[in-house]
Amino acid sequence: MRYFLYAYIILIPFLHALSPVPIQTIGFILLVAISPFVLLTRGIEPGVFLRQDICLFITLIWGFVAWWLYPVPIEMDRVQGGVQWLSSVVFSLIIVRKLIIISRVTIEDIGRAASLAVILLSIGIIADFYLANIEGVRLSDIIPYSVDKFPEAEVLGLQRPRGLTVEAGFNGIIFECLAPFSVYYFLKNRNLLSIVAIAMASLGGILIFSLSTIFAVAVSISLLFLIKSRSFFSLFFVAIFVPSLVYMALSNQFLFDLFGYKIADFLDIANYNVFAVGRQGSLLVGIQLFLENILGIGWGTVLQEATIPGTAIDYSLDGGSLISLWLELLVATGIIGFGFFAYVFVKNAKGLVEKRGRASDFIFVSLVAVSLHHIFVYDLWFPMIWFSLAVAQVALSRPYGPYFLSSDNRRTARPKS
Repeated sequence: MRYFLYAYIILIPFLHALSPVPIQTIGFILLVAISPFVLLTRGIEPGVFLRQDICLFITLIWGFVAWWLYPVPIEMDRVQGGVQWLSSVVFSLIIVRKLIIISRVTIEDIGRAASLAVILLSIGIIADFYLANIEGVRLSDIIPYSVDKFPEAEVLGLQRPRGLTVEAGFNGIIFECLAPFSVYYFLKNRNLLSIVAIAMASLGGILIFSLSTIFAVAVSISLLFLIKSRSFFSLFFVAIFVPSLVYMALSNQFLFDLFGYKIADFLDIANYNVFAVGRQGSLLVGIQLFLENILGIGWGTVLQEATIPGTAIDYSLDGGSLISLWLELLVATGIIGFGFFAYVFVKNAKGLVEKRGRASDFIFVSLVAVSLHHIFVYDLWFPMIWFSLAVAQVALSRPYGPYFLSSDNRRTARPKS
Protein backbone atom coordinates (compact mmCIF):
# COMPACT_ATOMS: atom_id res chain seq x y z
CA MET A 1 0.00 0.00 0.00
CA ARG A 2 2.95 2.30 0.58
CA TYR A 3 3.61 2.63 -3.14
CA PHE A 4 -0.02 3.48 -3.83
CA LEU A 5 0.33 6.29 -1.28
CA TYR A 6 3.49 7.55 -2.97
CA ALA A 7 1.77 7.39 -6.36
CA TYR A 8 -1.19 9.38 -5.02
CA ILE A 9 1.05 12.11 -3.59
CA ILE A 10 3.05 12.34 -6.81
CA LEU A 11 -0.20 12.70 -8.78
CA ILE A 12 -1.54 15.59 -6.66
CA PRO A 13 -0.13 18.25 -9.08
CA PHE A 14 -2.15 16.73 -11.94
CA LEU A 15 -5.36 18.65 -11.20
CA HIS A 16 -6.48 18.75 -14.82
CA ALA A 17 -3.69 17.16 -16.86
CA LEU A 18 -4.24 13.53 -17.88
CA SER A 19 -7.60 13.27 -16.08
CA PRO A 20 -10.40 11.79 -18.22
CA VAL A 21 -13.19 13.58 -16.28
CA PRO A 22 -13.70 17.35 -15.81
CA ILE A 23 -14.17 17.65 -12.03
CA GLN A 24 -11.95 14.92 -10.62
CA THR A 25 -8.23 14.28 -10.72
CA ILE A 26 -6.40 11.20 -11.90
CA GLY A 27 -5.30 10.74 -8.27
CA PHE A 28 -8.94 10.58 -7.15
CA ILE A 29 -9.59 7.83 -9.69
CA LEU A 30 -6.67 5.90 -8.18
CA LEU A 31 -8.20 6.34 -4.70
CA VAL A 32 -11.57 5.01 -5.82
CA ALA A 33 -9.88 1.99 -7.42
CA ILE A 34 -7.87 1.02 -4.32
CA SER A 35 -10.42 2.05 -1.67
CA PRO A 36 -11.85 -1.50 -1.16
CA PHE A 37 -8.35 -2.82 -0.46
CA VAL A 38 -7.60 0.12 1.86
CA LEU A 39 -10.78 -0.50 3.86
CA LEU A 40 -10.25 -4.27 4.05
CA THR A 41 -6.59 -4.07 5.03
CA ARG A 42 -6.18 -4.70 8.74
CA GLY A 43 -4.41 -1.70 10.15
CA ILE A 44 -3.54 -0.23 13.50
CA GLU A 45 -5.30 2.30 15.67
CA PRO A 46 -6.84 4.64 14.79
CA GLY A 47 -9.12 2.71 12.45
CA VAL A 48 -11.14 4.05 9.56
CA PHE A 49 -12.95 6.76 11.52
CA LEU A 50 -11.99 9.33 14.12
CA ARG A 51 -14.27 11.00 16.65
CA GLN A 52 -13.99 14.32 14.84
CA ASP A 53 -15.42 12.68 11.71
CA ILE A 54 -18.79 12.98 13.45
CA CYS A 55 -18.54 16.75 13.00
CA LEU A 56 -17.83 16.34 9.28
CA PHE A 57 -20.77 13.98 8.78
CA ILE A 58 -23.09 16.34 10.69
CA THR A 59 -22.07 19.03 8.20
CA LEU A 60 -22.63 16.70 5.26
CA ILE A 61 -26.06 15.62 6.50
CA TRP A 62 -27.11 19.19 7.29
CA GLY A 63 -26.20 20.24 3.74
CA PHE A 64 -28.81 17.77 2.47
CA VAL A 65 -31.39 18.74 5.12
CA ALA A 66 -30.97 22.40 4.15
CA TRP A 67 -32.39 21.61 0.69
CA TRP A 68 -35.83 21.77 2.26
CA LEU A 69 -35.06 25.10 3.96
CA TYR A 70 -34.62 26.75 0.56
CA PRO A 71 -37.62 25.44 -1.40
CA VAL A 72 -36.47 25.21 -4.99
CA PRO A 73 -36.53 22.04 -7.13
CA ILE A 74 -33.86 19.44 -6.34
CA GLU A 75 -32.20 19.04 -9.72
CA MET A 76 -28.91 17.51 -10.89
CA ASP A 77 -26.73 20.47 -9.88
CA ARG A 78 -27.89 20.18 -6.27
CA VAL A 79 -27.30 16.44 -6.28
CA GLN A 80 -23.88 16.92 -7.89
CA GLY A 81 -22.90 19.44 -5.22
CA GLY A 82 -23.84 17.04 -2.43
CA VAL A 83 -22.04 14.12 -4.06
CA GLN A 84 -18.89 16.20 -4.50
CA TRP A 85 -18.76 17.12 -0.82
CA LEU A 86 -19.53 13.56 0.30
CA SER A 87 -16.99 11.94 -2.03
CA SER A 88 -14.29 14.47 -1.09
CA VAL A 89 -14.66 13.72 2.62
CA VAL A 90 -14.90 9.95 2.17
CA PHE A 91 -12.18 9.39 -0.43
CA SER A 92 -9.84 12.40 -0.35
CA LEU A 93 -9.79 12.56 3.45
CA ILE A 94 -10.84 9.33 5.17
CA ILE A 95 -9.44 6.85 2.63
CA VAL A 96 -6.18 8.83 2.31
CA ARG A 97 -5.85 9.00 6.09
CA LYS A 98 -6.32 5.23 6.40
CA LEU A 99 -3.90 4.69 3.51
CA ILE A 100 -1.20 6.69 5.33
CA ILE A 101 -1.67 4.65 8.49
CA ILE A 102 -1.68 1.19 6.91
CA SER A 103 1.34 2.17 4.80
CA ARG A 104 3.24 2.74 8.06
CA VAL A 105 5.14 5.73 6.77
CA THR A 106 6.65 8.69 8.60
CA ILE A 107 6.48 12.41 7.86
CA GLU A 108 9.90 12.01 6.25
CA ASP A 109 8.45 9.51 3.78
CA ILE A 110 5.66 11.98 3.01
CA GLY A 111 8.33 14.64 2.45
CA ARG A 112 10.23 12.39 0.03
CA ALA A 113 7.13 11.76 -2.10
CA ALA A 114 6.15 15.44 -1.85
CA SER A 115 9.59 16.41 -3.17
CA LEU A 116 9.04 14.28 -6.26
CA ALA A 117 5.59 15.83 -6.71
CA VAL A 118 7.01 19.35 -6.37
CA ILE A 119 9.64 18.59 -9.01
CA LEU A 120 6.97 17.35 -11.43
CA LEU A 121 4.82 20.39 -10.69
CA SER A 122 7.73 22.75 -11.29
CA ILE A 123 8.69 21.00 -14.54
CA GLY A 124 5.11 21.50 -15.76
CA ILE A 125 5.17 25.19 -14.79
CA ILE A 126 8.57 25.86 -16.38
CA ALA A 127 7.63 23.97 -19.55
CA ASP A 128 4.33 25.83 -19.90
CA PHE A 129 6.05 29.17 -19.24
CA TYR A 130 8.58 28.47 -22.00
CA LEU A 131 5.98 27.17 -24.46
CA ALA A 132 3.56 30.06 -23.85
CA ASN A 133 6.11 32.89 -24.01
CA ILE A 134 8.60 31.53 -26.55
CA GLU A 135 6.81 29.00 -28.76
CA GLY A 136 3.30 30.45 -28.65
CA VAL A 137 1.66 27.17 -27.58
CA ARG A 138 0.63 25.63 -24.27
CA LEU A 139 1.36 22.38 -22.49
CA SER A 140 -2.37 21.64 -22.88
CA ASP A 141 -1.77 21.55 -26.66
CA ILE A 142 0.63 18.65 -26.17
CA ILE A 143 -0.88 16.48 -23.42
CA PRO A 144 -4.60 15.89 -22.67
CA TYR A 145 -6.42 17.97 -20.04
CA SER A 146 -9.85 17.34 -18.56
CA VAL A 147 -11.19 20.72 -19.78
CA ASP A 148 -10.97 22.65 -23.02
CA LYS A 149 -11.47 26.23 -21.75
CA PHE A 150 -8.44 27.99 -20.29
CA PRO A 151 -8.36 31.53 -18.83
CA GLU A 152 -5.55 33.77 -19.99
CA ALA A 153 -3.50 35.85 -17.56
CA GLU A 154 -0.46 38.09 -17.98
CA VAL A 155 2.01 39.61 -15.53
CA LEU A 156 4.64 42.13 -16.68
CA GLY A 157 3.71 41.31 -20.26
CA LEU A 158 4.41 37.59 -19.77
CA GLN A 159 1.91 34.76 -19.94
CA ARG A 160 1.43 33.14 -16.54
CA PRO A 161 2.11 29.39 -16.75
CA ARG A 162 -0.75 27.03 -15.99
CA GLY A 163 1.45 24.01 -15.53
CA LEU A 164 -0.64 20.87 -15.02
CA THR A 165 -3.79 22.87 -14.13
CA VAL A 166 -6.08 25.34 -15.91
CA GLU A 167 -5.03 28.38 -13.85
CA ALA A 168 -1.63 29.51 -12.62
CA GLY A 169 -2.99 30.24 -9.14
CA PHE A 170 -4.02 26.62 -8.61
CA ASN A 171 -0.35 25.67 -8.72
CA GLY A 172 0.13 27.91 -5.71
CA ILE A 173 -2.27 25.78 -3.62
CA ILE A 174 -0.30 22.68 -4.57
CA PHE A 175 2.92 24.37 -3.45
CA GLU A 176 1.27 25.40 -0.17
CA CYS A 177 0.22 21.82 0.45
CA LEU A 178 3.37 19.92 -0.55
CA ALA A 179 6.29 22.36 -0.27
CA PRO A 180 6.27 22.42 3.57
CA PHE A 181 6.76 18.64 3.59
CA SER A 182 9.44 18.98 0.93
CA VAL A 183 11.26 21.67 2.95
CA TYR A 184 11.09 19.46 6.05
CA TYR A 185 12.60 16.60 4.04
CA PHE A 186 15.35 18.95 2.81
CA LEU A 187 16.21 19.98 6.37
CA LYS A 188 16.48 16.33 7.42
CA ASN A 189 18.16 14.98 4.28
CA ARG A 190 20.24 17.35 2.18
CA ASN A 191 20.48 14.88 -0.68
CA LEU A 192 20.14 15.40 -4.43
CA LEU A 193 16.35 14.87 -4.42
CA SER A 194 15.69 17.44 -1.72
CA ILE A 195 18.07 20.02 -3.20
CA VAL A 196 16.55 19.70 -6.69
CA ALA A 197 13.04 19.93 -5.21
CA ILE A 198 13.80 23.16 -3.33
CA ALA A 199 15.51 24.72 -6.36
CA MET A 200 12.71 23.75 -8.75
CA ALA A 201 9.98 24.85 -6.32
CA SER A 202 11.67 28.23 -5.90
CA LEU A 203 11.72 28.82 -9.65
CA GLY A 204 8.21 27.45 -10.17
CA GLY A 205 6.86 29.58 -7.34
CA ILE A 206 8.33 32.74 -8.87
CA LEU A 207 6.91 32.00 -12.32
CA ILE A 208 3.28 31.58 -11.20
CA PHE A 209 3.13 35.09 -9.62
CA SER A 210 0.45 34.08 -7.09
CA LEU A 211 -0.51 36.81 -4.62
CA SER A 212 -2.88 34.43 -2.81
CA THR A 213 -0.01 32.00 -2.21
CA ILE A 214 2.21 34.76 -0.84
CA PHE A 215 -0.64 35.85 1.43
CA ALA A 216 -1.52 32.33 2.61
CA VAL A 217 2.06 31.28 3.37
CA ALA A 218 2.94 34.60 5.03
CA VAL A 219 -0.11 34.53 7.28
CA SER A 220 0.30 30.86 8.23
CA ILE A 221 3.97 31.34 9.15
CA SER A 222 3.12 34.55 11.03
CA LEU A 223 0.38 32.78 12.97
CA LEU A 224 2.74 29.97 13.90
CA PHE A 225 5.37 32.50 14.93
CA LEU A 226 2.91 34.51 17.02
CA ILE A 227 1.37 31.53 18.79
CA LYS A 228 4.72 29.92 19.53
CA SER A 229 6.44 33.07 20.79
CA ARG A 230 3.49 34.61 22.68
CA SER A 231 5.26 37.94 22.92
CA PHE A 232 4.08 41.51 22.44
CA PHE A 233 7.07 42.23 20.20
CA SER A 234 6.07 39.45 17.79
CA LEU A 235 2.52 40.75 17.60
CA PHE A 236 3.81 44.28 16.99
CA PHE A 237 6.20 43.05 14.28
CA VAL A 238 3.46 41.23 12.35
CA ALA A 239 1.05 44.17 12.81
CA ILE A 240 3.63 46.46 11.17
CA PHE A 241 4.97 44.01 8.58
CA VAL A 242 1.69 43.06 6.86
CA PRO A 243 0.42 46.66 6.25
CA SER A 244 3.93 47.62 5.13
CA LEU A 245 3.94 44.80 2.58
CA VAL A 246 0.55 45.91 1.24
CA TYR A 247 1.75 49.53 1.06
CA MET A 248 4.87 48.55 -0.91
CA ALA A 249 2.79 46.44 -3.30
CA LEU A 250 0.54 49.42 -4.00
CA SER A 251 3.18 52.16 -4.15
CA ASN A 252 6.07 50.47 -5.99
CA GLN A 253 5.39 50.29 -9.75
CA PHE A 254 7.18 46.98 -10.27
CA LEU A 255 5.45 45.30 -7.32
CA PHE A 256 2.14 46.82 -8.40
CA ASP A 257 2.48 45.36 -11.89
CA LEU A 258 3.55 42.04 -10.38
CA PHE A 259 0.68 41.52 -7.93
CA GLY A 260 -0.29 44.84 -6.32
CA TYR A 261 -3.02 45.46 -8.91
CA LYS A 262 -4.94 42.52 -7.47
CA ILE A 263 -5.02 44.17 -4.04
CA ALA A 264 -6.11 47.45 -5.61
CA ASP A 265 -8.92 45.76 -7.56
CA PHE A 266 -10.20 43.99 -4.47
CA LEU A 267 -10.08 47.08 -2.25
CA ASP A 268 -11.70 49.37 -4.83
CA ILE A 269 -15.08 49.25 -3.06
CA ALA A 270 -16.15 52.75 -4.06
CA ASN A 271 -16.05 51.99 -7.79
CA TYR A 272 -17.13 48.37 -7.52
CA ASN A 273 -20.30 47.04 -9.18
CA VAL A 274 -21.83 44.28 -7.07
CA PHE A 275 -23.38 42.70 -10.14
CA ALA A 276 -20.02 42.14 -11.84
CA VAL A 277 -18.79 38.59 -11.32
CA GLY A 278 -15.59 38.45 -9.29
CA ARG A 279 -14.20 37.56 -5.89
CA GLN A 280 -15.43 40.74 -4.27
CA GLY A 281 -18.88 40.40 -5.80
CA SER A 282 -19.06 36.77 -4.70
CA LEU A 283 -18.09 37.76 -1.16
CA LEU A 284 -20.85 40.39 -0.94
CA VAL A 285 -23.50 38.13 -2.47
CA GLY A 286 -22.45 35.20 -0.29
CA ILE A 287 -22.71 37.25 2.91
CA GLN A 288 -26.13 38.49 1.83
CA LEU A 289 -27.31 34.93 1.11
CA PHE A 290 -26.08 33.75 4.49
CA LEU A 291 -27.78 36.59 6.39
CA GLU A 292 -31.05 35.82 4.62
CA ASN A 293 -30.69 32.03 5.14
CA ILE A 294 -28.72 31.59 8.34
CA LEU A 295 -29.43 27.83 8.49
CA GLY A 296 -28.23 27.26 4.93
CA ILE A 297 -29.69 26.58 1.50
CA GLY A 298 -28.16 23.15 0.84
CA TRP A 299 -25.41 21.62 -1.26
CA GLY A 300 -25.23 22.73 -4.89
CA THR A 301 -28.04 25.27 -4.59
CA VAL A 302 -25.87 28.22 -5.62
CA LEU A 303 -24.56 26.27 -8.62
CA GLN A 304 -28.08 25.27 -9.66
CA GLU A 305 -29.82 28.63 -9.20
CA ALA A 306 -26.97 30.67 -10.70
CA THR A 307 -27.36 28.80 -13.99
CA ILE A 308 -31.14 29.28 -14.22
CA PRO A 309 -31.99 32.71 -15.76
CA GLY A 310 -34.25 34.85 -13.64
CA THR A 311 -33.66 33.29 -10.22
CA ALA A 312 -32.63 35.50 -7.28
CA ILE A 313 -29.15 33.97 -7.17
CA ASP A 314 -28.65 34.27 -10.93
CA TYR A 315 -29.66 37.95 -10.71
CA SER A 316 -26.99 38.51 -8.05
CA LEU A 317 -24.17 36.41 -9.49
CA ASP A 318 -24.93 36.79 -13.20
CA GLY A 319 -24.36 33.07 -13.77
CA GLY A 320 -21.21 32.98 -11.66
CA SER A 321 -20.36 31.27 -8.39
CA LEU A 322 -19.17 32.16 -4.90
CA ILE A 323 -15.52 31.31 -5.75
CA SER A 324 -14.75 30.34 -2.14
CA LEU A 325 -14.89 26.95 -0.43
CA TRP A 326 -15.53 28.50 2.98
CA LEU A 327 -18.16 30.93 1.72
CA GLU A 328 -19.91 28.16 -0.23
CA LEU A 329 -19.84 26.01 2.92
CA LEU A 330 -21.31 28.85 5.02
CA VAL A 331 -24.10 29.54 2.52
CA ALA A 332 -24.88 25.85 1.92
CA THR A 333 -24.92 24.61 5.51
CA GLY A 334 -25.43 27.80 7.48
CA ILE A 335 -24.05 28.48 10.90
CA ILE A 336 -24.58 24.89 12.07
CA GLY A 337 -22.73 23.03 9.33
CA PHE A 338 -20.02 25.66 9.03
CA GLY A 339 -19.41 25.59 12.78
CA PHE A 340 -18.92 21.82 12.94
CA PHE A 341 -16.72 21.78 9.85
CA ALA A 342 -14.53 24.70 10.95
CA TYR A 343 -14.14 23.09 14.39
CA VAL A 344 -12.30 20.15 12.81
CA PHE A 345 -9.75 22.43 11.14
CA VAL A 346 -9.27 24.63 14.21
CA LYS A 347 -8.90 21.58 16.47
CA ASN A 348 -6.17 20.09 14.29
CA ALA A 349 -4.36 23.40 13.79
CA LYS A 350 -4.41 23.96 17.56
CA GLY A 351 -3.15 20.43 18.20
CA LEU A 352 -0.23 20.90 15.81
CA VAL A 353 0.82 24.17 17.44
CA GLU A 354 0.77 22.58 20.88
CA LYS A 355 3.02 19.73 19.76
CA ARG A 356 6.75 20.07 20.13
CA GLY A 357 8.96 19.36 17.17
CA ARG A 358 9.71 20.78 13.76
CA ALA A 359 7.53 18.33 11.83
CA SER A 360 4.26 19.50 13.38
CA ASP A 361 5.16 23.11 12.52
CA PHE A 362 5.50 22.28 8.82
CA ILE A 363 2.21 20.37 8.85
CA PHE A 364 0.58 23.42 10.47
CA VAL A 365 1.86 25.70 7.70
CA SER A 366 0.57 23.31 5.04
CA LEU A 367 -2.89 22.99 6.61
CA VAL A 368 -3.40 26.67 7.42
CA ALA A 369 -1.97 28.01 4.12
CA VAL A 370 -4.18 25.77 1.98
CA SER A 371 -7.23 26.56 4.15
CA LEU A 372 -6.59 30.30 3.77
CA HIS A 373 -6.14 30.04 0.00
CA HIS A 374 -9.54 28.37 -0.26
CA ILE A 375 -11.08 31.63 0.92
CA PHE A 376 -10.47 32.69 -2.70
CA VAL A 377 -10.95 29.30 -4.42
CA TYR A 378 -13.95 26.93 -4.29
CA ASP A 379 -13.02 23.70 -6.14
CA LEU A 380 -13.57 21.40 -3.17
CA TRP A 381 -12.55 18.39 -5.28
CA PHE A 382 -8.96 19.59 -5.27
CA PRO A 383 -7.03 17.08 -3.13
CA MET A 384 -4.73 19.54 -1.35
CA ILE A 385 -6.91 20.72 1.54
CA TRP A 386 -8.02 17.17 2.30
CA PHE A 387 -4.47 15.80 2.11
CA SER A 388 -3.12 18.46 4.48
CA LEU A 389 -5.94 17.70 6.92
CA ALA A 390 -5.36 13.94 6.63
CA VAL A 391 -1.66 14.35 7.43
CA ALA A 392 -2.52 16.58 10.40
CA GLN A 393 -5.01 14.05 11.76
CA VAL A 394 -2.53 11.20 11.41
CA ALA A 395 0.17 13.25 13.17
CA LEU A 396 -2.16 13.88 16.12
CA SER A 397 -3.57 10.35 16.29
CA ARG A 398 -2.87 7.70 18.90
CA PRO A 399 -0.92 5.48 18.95
CA TYR A 400 0.40 6.06 15.41
CA GLY A 401 1.12 9.79 15.67
CA PRO A 402 4.39 9.62 17.66
CA TYR A 403 5.90 7.18 15.16
CA PHE A 404 4.64 9.21 12.19
CA LEU A 405 6.32 12.36 13.52
CA SER A 406 9.54 10.58 14.42
CA SER A 407 12.51 11.66 12.31
CA ASP A 408 14.40 8.47 13.19
CA ASN A 409 12.64 5.13 12.74
CA ARG A 410 15.12 3.45 15.06
CA ARG A 411 14.13 5.61 18.02
CA THR A 412 10.39 5.10 17.86
CA ALA A 413 9.19 1.57 17.22
CA ARG A 414 6.38 1.06 14.78
CA PRO A 415 3.00 0.56 16.49
CA LYS A 416 1.85 -3.02 16.36
CA SER A 417 -1.23 -4.04 14.45
